[in-house]
Amino acid sequence: MKHCLVALFVVLAGVVSAQTTAENWTQTDCDGVDHDLFTTLDTGAAVVMEFVMLESCMPCINAAHMMAPIIDRYDLLYNNRVQYYTFGYNDTYLCDDFATWESDNAIANDAALLLGADISSYYGGMGMPTIVVVGRNTHQVYFNQFGFVIGDTTDFSNAIAYALGIADPETGVECMDDEQLLISPNPAFNSIQINGILEPNATLRIINLQGQICMDGINPTENPIDIQMLKPGMYLLECKTDTGISIAKFTVQ
Repeated sequence: MKHCLVALFVVLAGVVSAQTTAENWTQTDCDGVDHDLFTTLDTGAAVVMEFVMLESCMPCINAAHMMAPIIDRYDLLYNNRVQYYTFGYNDTYLCDDFATWESDNAIANDAALLLGADISSYYGGMGMPTIVVVGRNTHQVYFNQFGFVIGDTTDFSNAIAYALGIADPETGVECMDDEQLLISPNPAFNSIQINGILEPNATLRIINLQGQICMDGINPTENPIDIQMLKPGMYLLECKTDTGISIAKFTVQ
């Protein structure tokens, strides 16, 4: 089973700055945790930086929501190696401002950082929002853009793969074919049906978007799968075999 890290949407976009290597920074986030960019990258992590305006910037909120499922997916597959940081674009916000913004708009990040003016300036300034993806111990910039729309999610997804070192810009993104794992009905109520041929040694589990395992050790011959124990929400069905992993998203109503 080939496994494809595909983006969840498709095509088109904004303004790109010419920076090809990141500039280091060190900050303490709103939870009191210290961060050093290059130290984080040297551990093998990819870092997504979003520079945001908290007041009246719906594109900033929309970008966070469009990026979230892509980041969640890579985290599930690659041991939480993607760090998503939001920065105040002009150094004037307080941690309480960020906490309210995150709560009101359902933003889930790994860190809120207050001092983003100099960093965003390095990448070209504020683009409502400015999105940057950096990675590897070479501290490369793989995505640097003003603004973010649905069409940008393919390039964004590929950039994370490059930043994690699981794919190369010269050869393209590692492909793992999720078309073999199709779920119906979707949205689901009491059960889901897997449409496709499952290998006999396949192991199945269901994970929520917080990375928590909700159902494990599902028998691949158990089809349809009883999901009455799941609360309404969005889930990932993961199928592991000797040759790879495939993941499909579904919603319980």
